[in-house]
Amino acid sequence: MAEKKYKQVPEEIISEQSYECPADIREVIEKWKISKTILAEKMGLPRSTFANKYSEKHYLLFTYDEILRFQKALKELVDDVLSTIWKYPMASE
Repeated sequence: MAEKKYKQVPEEIISEQSYECPADIREVIEKWKISKTILAEKMGLPRSTFANKYSEKHYLLFTYDEILRFQKALKELVDDVLSTIWKYPMASE
């Protein structure tokens, strides 16, 4: 199958306030199969916009504010998991 060719990103779209999804965050999301639809909803973004900005092959990037909302959504997930698991006795290793 031929590799897709993508347009060159217009310079006016790229700014110092545009960010790719950090690689370590992307790794955790993929490893744990975290729903990108729910992340988009928590961030207040349409699913398709989130998907485009999350994609490594698309020229749209997250704004600084969106990265902060992204981190906030993931922190909320972590807080929920931690508050739930600490209710129960931990198994000894």
